[in-house]
Amino acid sequence: MKISILCLSLPGYETALSLRDILKTEHETEIFRKGKSFADSIQDSLQEWTEKHFEEDAIIFVSSAGIAVRAIAPFVRSKKTDPAVLVVDDMFHFVIPILSGHLGGANALASQIADVKGATAVITTSTDIHGKFAPDIFAKRNGMVITDYIKAKEAAAALVKGETVTVYCDSEIAGRIPEEAEVRHLDQLRLQKDDSNNFAIVISPYEKDGTVLENALWLIPKTVYLGIGLREGKTREEVEKAAKACMEKAGITELAVKKISSVDLKQKEAGLLAYAEGLHCDTEFFTDEALRSVPGKFTESEFVRRITGVGNVCERSALLSAMRDGDETDAVLIERKLPLEGVTAAIAIKKGTICFE
Repeated sequence: MKISILCLSLPGYETALSLRDILKTEHETEIFRKGKSFADSIQDSLQEWTEKHFEEDAIIFVSSAGIAVRAIAPFVRSKKTDPAVLVVDDMFHFVIPILSGHLGGANALASQIADVKGATAVITTSTDIHGKFAPDIFAKRNGMVITDYIKAKEAAAALVKGETVTVYCDSEIAGRIPEEAEVRHLDQLRLQKDDSNNFAIVISPYEKDGTVLENALWLIPKTVYLGIGLREGKTREEVEKAAKACMEKAGITELAVKKISSVDLKQKEAGLLAYAEGLHCDTEFFTDEALRSVPGKFTESEFVRRITGVGNVCERSALLSAMRDGDETDAVLIERKLPLEGVTAAIAIKKGTICFE
């Protein structure tokens, strides 16, 4: 996490130095000083400085809360994109997260800082102060995509009111399941055997699972591995068209893709790289030898073998990428080669593990 610390007084600078000492082992931190007390004071106005640093992971103001609120007010947009913003008084008595407490990590950062210094973390988020399971934190810790932030709020509100939330998934479960959460297998949802009146959280990469219940928050786990084979010079649009056709056939949402993989001969293909960048997912490229070592039966092509050294690229690379990411026995090829205008796509998936703590 990249953290910018702004202090406005000499006592505040001492506090900023303490903050940097606490955070520097885990985070990239930088201190900025503003005011007549400092020979090297920044020349930007408070709002100019804030605008420049609002794209970073976190900002800590060593100041009053009012100064911080006025500084960030013009730039606050969405809890999905806003950075964590905290206020620390210059005597280091209180640490106050004022923006992006959950998704941005401000609450966790405040608690970490306060624990070290013996200060008070002023946490005001309902699920935190009531000691309840927080769906947005749960999603972030498990690398899941929140599809509807209004539904996430509704889930949190139900929990604060003392209601139970039913969680549907087919992953392995790690950690202690909170008392206010009931876990059921996805099959109970798919077979329409749901008899719960609770607010639901559905964890699935499949479109149909996310739309079964109206009163549900759909969380998308990054458990899908997309393998791509392609002729030289294919554009991003051509790669995307084939990939989407394959995902639609499988019923998978594009938001679930964790990695896109292929043979190493294709690692400089601009269309493939641009598509992966647009999805904000990693790429992985394998040698033909590594792909040939993948166990199983695949849709082989002699033409592809002559070009790449292996008879199938998309199926083998999708499965190998999934196998290498954690428990290899959990990886399954769910959609075989789909060819479309010089691009082939295949999908592997793994159930993974959902952690409640």
